[in-house]
Amino acid sequence: MKLISPRDAALLAVAVVVAGCGDAPTDPAALLVAEHARAALDVPVPLPSLADAETMDRERFDGVLADLSIWLDAAEARLEEEGQARPDLALLRDEVEQGRVALREAARLEEAGDRGAAIASLIGAEAHLLRTTAFAVAERRIAAAAAAEARCPDDAATEYDVSVRRGRRLLAHAREALTEDDFERAVQRAHYAEALLATECRARP
Repeated sequence: MKLISPRDAALLAVAVVVAGCGDAPTDPAALLVAEHARAALDVPVPLPSLADAETMDRERFDGVLADLSIWLDAAEARLEEEGQARPDLALLRDEVEQGRVALREAARLEEAGDRGAAIASLIGAEAHLLRTTAFAVAERRIAAAAAAEARCPDDAATEYDVSVRRGRRLLAHAREALTEDDFERAVQRAHYAEALLATECRARP
C-alpha cells in the first residue's frame, strides 16, 4: 500500500507553473511539490461493491463486513507506520476511525436483528473509507480548483491573464486524468490549477 503525502507549498507551485513552459511542471522541485500535493490511501484490497445493499442476505452481509474489516486493518496498519507526527494525515485518520466505528455498529445491529439499520451503517462505513481513496482526493482537489476558477473573469485576453488560461488548462487536464483513472496526475494538475487560479483571481477587482 502506498501513501501519497502532502506538502503545503502553494507559492512554490505557482512560481514553477508560471515560469515553466506549457502546462506540465519540469523543475525537479516542482515535481516534488506535485507528487506530495495531497494525501490519499492506496490499499491493495479493493472495497466491495454495495450496489445490492438493500437486498443482501446474511451471508452476503457477513462477507462485505469481513472485506471492509480487512480494508480497515490494512489502512490502520499503514497509518500506524506513519506515526502521529504527520498532521496532514489527520483527515485520513478521522475517516478511517469513523469507518471502524460504523462497521462495528453495523455488526451490532445485524446481531440485534435490525437489518435495515445495519445496512445503513454498513453503507456509512464504506462512505468514510471511500473518502480516503485517491479518487475521492482527486475529486476534492478538482472541486477546489473549480471553485478558484469560478472567481476568475470569463474573458482572459490580456497578457496579465495568461496565467489564468494556463490554470484553466491545468484544471481541464485534471478532469481528463480523473476520467482516465490517472488519479496521481489528476491530483497534481488540480493542485497546480488551484494554487495558480486562487493566487491570480484573488487579486482581481
